[in-house]
Amino acid sequence: MEIPSAPIDKRYHEAFEWIASRTSLRPKIGIVCGSGLGKFAETLEEPQFFEYKDIPHFPVSTVPGHKVKSFRK
Repeated sequence: MEIPSAPIDKRYHEAFEWIASRTSLRPKIGIVCGSGLGKFAETLEEPQFFEYKDIPHFPVSTVPGHKVKSFRK
């Protein structure tokens, strides 16, 4: 997997590599949905879910009730 050449913090590359190694999808953009948008993710066909805590350097919510999952479609 080729890492973009832009001067981005090493942590972004590590998170990118972790996600890329777990899915064959190669989206051009990503969207982080805030509170209340979990139902939206459930409407996607064949979504892939990742626990935020597993993604290197990804912030984890401490708000009670938040599912703290990422998805790929």
